[in-house]
Amino acid sequence: MQPLRTADLFRRTDHGRGGWLPTATRRLAFEWHARLHHHSLRQVAHALTHPALSHLRGSDPQLLLRPLREYLWAGLTPRDRAQAFVAHYAWLLDALAGSALDALYEQRALHVLEHSLGGSRLGFALAPGHGLHREGELDLHLRLDGAVLLRASVCVVPTRLLDAAAQALGERALVIGSLHAEHGAAAGLQTLARLTHSSRPRALLLAVLQGLCAGWRLGAPLGVSSRAQLHRHQRKGAQRFDTDYDELWLELGAKRRLREHWLLPAAPEARHNVQVPPHRRTAQQRACELRQALFGQGTRWATNQP
Repeated sequence: MQPLRTADLFRRTDHGRGGWLPTATRRLAFEWHARLHHHSLRQVAHALTHPALSHLRGSDPQLLLRPLREYLWAGLTPRDRAQAFVAHYAWLLDALAGSALDALYEQRALHVLEHSLGGSRLGFALAPGHGLHREGELDLHLRLDGAVLLRASVCVVPTRLLDAAAQALGERALVIGSLHAEHGAAAGLQTLARLTHSSRPRALLLAVLQGLCAGWRLGAPLGVSSRAQLHRHQRKGAQRFDTDYDELWLELGAKRRLREHWLLPAAPEARHNVQVPPHRRTAQQRACELRQALFGQGTRWATNQP
């Protein structure tokens, strides 16, 4: 497939607001950047020529602009962004079967696991990221009885794009670009806490991600630090995203900080009894058993993918 011409790419991805003069100004800036980073744009376009990605290529032209806009975490160059994008899809084509890719991109959801909670069902599913959602190419949804409560945006990238300390993790690493609750999910999260012995929903989502990493042999996941979060750079005023990601990763057991990321545990970890009040120890044990069960189910699912 030949890359789209600059004029066509601009027409397909520009919002067209503000009349002819602002649009012409945006088009000139776009064409200048596209020419400056022509090689990176060609790399991204070529990565989407694989037949298994045909649905994705036709439905989301914003993907072709990954090198031109902030991507995954702050500070990546256009060339790095292109390399991260290409590497993620090369890994994905190797990690998932053709039927799984069809479900992911045509049905917009790939079921990973489901866990019974009495009369309710706790489920996890992978879904494609959206064109303007640049914290990861995949979303992992936590669902309760079909309603999405939490989502984490992830991408599998070469560790050479991280600092030297990350290269001990292996050739690739799974990076969590964002982790947040859906709008209006507060009541569902409270219900989930009651059903899971006051387990933290984020810890349940992380347990499944840890299991996927183990099954895919990716090592421990990484979380983007607050300083490198794209939301801090993209949103202003009332739209600003105020999650402190450094605090979030530490709450989820982060081991140490790299330059722009936190290294998370490779598997769920239980708190020692001396750290838990006596009246909470039974609930804590049950919550730990649930995380371990989700970790095991996630590992088996990823291992069984061809």
